[in-house]
Amino acid sequence: MPMKSDVFSMGIVASELLQSRHPADLNKITKSEGAWLRWIERGYWNLEGISSEGFRQLILRCLMWDPESRPTPDECLVEICRELEWQYGIELIETLDLWRQPPTAVVDAE
Repeated sequence: MPMKSDVFSMGIVASELLQSRHPADLNKITKSEGAWLRWIERGYWNLEGISSEGFRQLILRCLMWDPESRPTPDECLVEICRELEWQYGIELIETLDLWRQPPTAVVDAE
């Protein structure tokens, strides 16, 4: 469960980074934990400030109430790379594959 809660948190942070505000209208939420949980359960997320439909859909998946419905961190990374390539022509998938390879032993040339 910790990894899935991290994905939820990543969705909140990504939303704040992409639209400079929290995805929930915090002015309408009371400070009680129960109100916050009801807000999450209902999925009332405001992502209108995010121009990329791909990023918006990924963030919505990250913020799903059911942790099993959320993407894995690896799925998030792949989707982010694909969206950056589609939106901006930045090709990161091959680099991502290199990052996933186990580190090689450094051979001392001496």
